[in-house]
Amino acid sequence: MTDTLFDIKTLIESNKILRGKLKEAQRRIDELEGRITPVMKCNVISHDFTKKGFPKAK
Repeated sequence: MTDTLFDIKTLIESNKILRGKLKEAQRRIDELEGRITPVMKCNVISHDFTKKGFPKAK
């Protein structure tokens, strides 16, 4: 019984994840086809601040 319950919970969670991926894919298709304006995403650049000082600009 617990195996069946675990399987059902796993399927529900997988379904939620797949629905999210489907929505994202559909949004991307709409962007590419020009139905909606693209959302700009910015890339996050990580910096190592553990080193002493900062590089000097030339």
